[in-house]
Amino acid sequence: QQVDFEAINALKPDLIIISGRQSKFYDKLKEIAPTLFVGLDNANFLSSFENNVLSVAKLYGLEKEALEKISDIKNEIEKAKSIVDEDKKALIILTNSNKISAFGPQSRFGIIHDVLGINAVDENIKVGTHGKSINSEFILEKNPDYIFVIDRNIIVGNKERAQGILDNALVAKTKAAQNKKIIYLDPE
Repeated sequence: QQVDFEAINALKPDLIIISGRQSKFYDKLKEIAPTLFVGLDNANFLSSFENNVLSVAKLYGLEKEALEKISDIKNEIEKAKSIVDEDKKALIILTNSNKISAFGPQSRFGIIHDVLGINAVDENIKVGTHGKSINSEFILEKNPDYIFVIDRNIIVGNKERAQGILDNALVAKTKAAQNKKIIYLDPE
């Protein structure tokens, strides 16, 4: 999470593009080279994504191509939304070591609810960087139709895997498990 300013300066970049965690270093980085922040607004994910893509595309004169790709993405979103069952509810979880965190609408993983239109099993999950700490009892109590799993363990090299954490009698009783609707997302 630290930035090696000397190494960046030695590269003599024409442009530095940062997001999220690097935002606190914006002022120091802009002393090295023009710096563009492309963070996402989770409450307005799609519009902030679109603005970021267009900002970068403009730097390279690729606005037309960017608009085409954005249009393709919006078409895919509409296709996905058209198959969403409005009566079903989902829980988005992140596993890290043996811990489970839940994320709801307008969170960093809220795109599933906010953009794709899949209802949240619990609208009261507060927005926070690290989500709401939960356990298998919470998952069973909420009994989601779908569980979307982001396994952070894969990225950070932990041996524990989400499947092992969720492979228990409580989660097995959920509608998601019984209907094989536990969906493991690519964590990258």
